[in-house]
Amino acid sequence: MHVLQRGRPGKDFNKECLSLYPTEKWADDMVVSAEKAPVDTKEQIKALRRQARQAVTLEEQHEIQQKIQKLGKQQRRQRHDICRAEDEIMEKRDSLIESLERRLA
Repeated sequence: MHVLQRGRPGKDFNKECLSLYPTEKWADDMVVSAEKAPVDTKEQIKALRRQARQAVTLEEQHEIQQKIQKLGKQQRRQRHDICRAEDEIMEKRDSLIESLERRLA
């Protein structure tokens, strides 16, 4: 008898335990989504910097620099979102592991 099956005759306890864990796809999707946002923002900043070099008037230059500044702040928030997503994944896994341990006790 497998250790995880102890005390649960007649049920496939292994499958039940494994179903407690969030799918790897769920975790990967969260991280990929969070990591994609600052990359997209970085590309927007690059494009604006090119526009700023080609700006003819000071007003255009000022407007573009304001957009760059706003996107820079957004990018920093997005980087923090990556950490929050990773923390959320770890908390969910920890919670599920604790739940499993309680069930095994």
